[in-house]
Amino acid sequence: MKFPSQLILFLLPVAACHQKQEVRSDGPNYTLVDEYDGIVVEKFDSTVVDENRYNLNNKIFRGGTEFIYSYSYISPSGSELSFKTTDNGWEFISPDSSDQATITNITIKALSGQNNRPEYKQTVISYQLTPQTTFSISGAIENEANLWVHPPRDYLFRILELNPFPYVKFPLAVGKSWNWKLVFGPHWGDERWVTWEGNKENDITYTVIGSDIKDTKWGELLCYEIEAIASSELGETKLTSIFNEKVGFLELNYLNIDESQIRLILIDKID
Repeated sequence: MKFPSQLILFLLPVAACHQKQEVRSDGPNYTLVDEYDGIVVEKFDSTVVDENRYNLNNKIFRGGTEFIYSYSYISPSGSELSFKTTDNGWEFISPDSSDQATITNITIKALSGQNNRPEYKQTVISYQLTPQTTFSISGAIENEANLWVHPPRDYLFRILELNPFPYVKFPLAVGKSWNWKLVFGPHWGDERWVTWEGNKENDITYTVIGSDIKDTKWGELLCYEIEAIASSELGETKLTSIFNEKVGFLELNYLNIDESQIRLILIDKID
């Protein structure tokens, strides 16, 4: 699958491949279509115009639901750092130098309605970095076949474009594996990690490497550990996620292109 480099927030649809008919009794009928190199989306009849049609079957990214994550960053040398926004962008700081501009949490919110692009087949989600008041917009795809989500990609988190995206194929089982590809452009580069010319392609493999009952603030949950490895001409990146089928992604642990690490931990979920 090839994405034009100028598209930062949204995916363009490509030719549909395989289809599987699914009939729902609690909402509009749809066909599941392999549209993004293995990522399956809902295809509705032209008479279905509900602006929430891509949200109605969501179990995790229901409209209005907020996921609040803490983050930690470990530099390639092993130092724990924070970052803050500045007039010129952002900069790393030591944790003991935090001030009112230091980013502490990330809120990912599923929005009701639809993006104003008629071909957009995703649940719209927003990303807000605390203590900022502004937010960015992107999307997620959720249905009975899979869950796929854009990561936060503002400021420091731009580096996550080079990593595997959070992506789950149902039904989950230990040992199950699936693949995906993503083309990314040089506008995601930064001298603080790596720069390059022209488009590069990540070849990504996801594997369920374990499952366990975990005691969480949402009770005891069956959680799956999913390891994803992405390879490109620039090198290798990694995502190890902890996922529950009702709550969502409890942890997102990234090993970045420059050997730095980012860890996102779900600390609250507001339905």
